[in-house]
Amino acid sequence: MISVEEAKEIINFNCGALPPIKMPLANANGYILAAAVFAPINSPPFNQSAMDGYAFNSAETDWTKNVLVNGLSQTGDTKETIFKKGSAIRIYTGAAVPNGADTVIIQEHVELHGNHIVLNHEAPKTGSNIRLAGSQIKIDECAAQAGTLLNAGTVGYLIGLGIEAVEVIPKPKIGIIVTGKELVKLGSNLMHGQVYESNSIMLKAALQDGNLVPELIAYADDIEAEITATIKKAIATCEVVLVTGGISVGDFDFVGKAFENLGVEKLFYKVKQKPGKPLYAGKLGNTFLFGLPGNPSSVLSCYYEYVVPCLRKMRGYSFEANNKQFLPLGENTHKKGTLTNFLKGRIDNGFVFICEGQESYKLSAFTQANCLVVLQAEQNELKEGEIVEVHTLQNCWTN
Repeated sequence: MISVEEAKEIINFNCGALPPIKMPLANANGYILAAAVFAPINSPPFNQSAMDGYAFNSAETDWTKNVLVNGLSQTGDTKETIFKKGSAIRIYTGAAVPNGADTVIIQEHVELHGNHIVLNHEAPKTGSNIRLAGSQIKIDECAAQAGTLLNAGTVGYLIGLGIEAVEVIPKPKIGIIVTGKELVKLGSNLMHGQVYESNSIMLKAALQDGNLVPELIAYADDIEAEITATIKKAIATCEVVLVTGGISVGDFDFVGKAFENLGVEKLFYKVKQKPGKPLYAGKLGNTFLFGLPGNPSSVLSCYYEYVVPCLRKMRGYSFEANNKQFLPLGENTHKKGTLTNFLKGRIDNGFVFICEGQESYKLSAFTQANCLVVLQAEQNELKEGEIVEVHTLQNCWTN
């Protein structure tokens, strides 16, 4: 067996960002830019009024007199408004400032009398209320660096520059394979010795938290040839394959043998941890394979601790999420043995509490848990208030 730290280092070393693809910017929210994006235009593309009011030239306007309004610049006008020296132009927010005008006075600071305006406030400083062409970004400047996570604001910004498509790191295609003769699907009547299969739906739900959808979900009986064929099919279309169950050392645990049959390079097998000691990681070509335990709680714990970092790195994120905290225990806690434990926990009022039902076959603790509490191999007796490492579940996709 290897340590938790060694297992994570091996995964980190052996996975990397997928080759970039070009995709419409409108569909790219949640992706990471693979290449820098440069502005094809100035933004704003013209001198633009920031207010409803009147455009004028500061040096040429005498506010001690009535000022003639002799034109209109409306938002969206494509024909340039003619500006006459000493006069003003009625203008609206977002409209183009006519050539020759250098300032906009807001409409509340003047009074309109017929076709003239009279100042009723202090005159604005030269340049007031104008968004200069290129004041947000100039043509050919970098609008977004490679590695930028595209969110709604960034997408809107780039769309506003007229950019239609960008190079991004794609999402990996993921296959889920569930093994086990005892498993039956929802809607079936349970026979003696059977249980409802939940791992596939649980992993699908967990992937949705990272805006991922499995490419395929397949099922295999505890038969070596069937498991081998099912994994082979998944490898043909997926960059990540998650196999649950059949990875231990029982007479009907054939997943390890199936990996061997297919020529998968074993990166490690078995980790000094609880739950999920019989964890397998391997590679075949460009596909990363995980042999996860069969017990649902073990599956989900291993998913958060090992699969998510691998998927993050494939998508261009950092390997580790920004979800690690160090918090005081809310009560005395103890563990047996020398394995690293991942315990379902709940953060409440600045303390972390260990949930009831930590056995690997029990998922009920996850109904209360919002984190995994990491008890290190050497930690056994921990007192209330002692600081422990905590991995929050809701932040596993944050950078």
